[in-house]
Amino acid sequence: MWPDRRLLDLFRIEHPILLAPMAGAMDTELAIAVANAGGFGALPAGMLNAEQLRTQVAQFRDATADKPVNLNFFAHKVPVSNNAREHVWREKLKPYYLELGIDPAAPVPHKPNAVRFRNVCCR
Repeated sequence: MWPDRRLLDLFRIEHPILLAPMAGAMDTELAIAVANAGGFGALPAGMLNAEQLRTQVAQFRDATADKPVNLNFFAHKVPVSNNAREHVWREKLKPYYLELGIDPAAPVPHKPNAVRFRNVCCR
């Protein structure tokens, strides 16, 4: 039994599990699974437009009845590319790149939403 119920009571959850909203790596399926298992589900809203967010919240509500949901938005400025700064970082990390067989001069691919997690739940 969790000794301090303040967080559980505040969020109306059964277990002290808070899903980290991972923009680009998850969707409503994981948030729904966490909420239905008694944790605090979260939706990463930072990469969604208003209509996509409405759709995901509606899907969450339909699948979880009255479970609480955390909507997480980005609140930072997008960093401006700076080749000199990137070069300094790559030089500092070069030994690790080489140890792992990675070309330190290779560009870092950016593929939003490339990673998807499937919901696997056991009873």
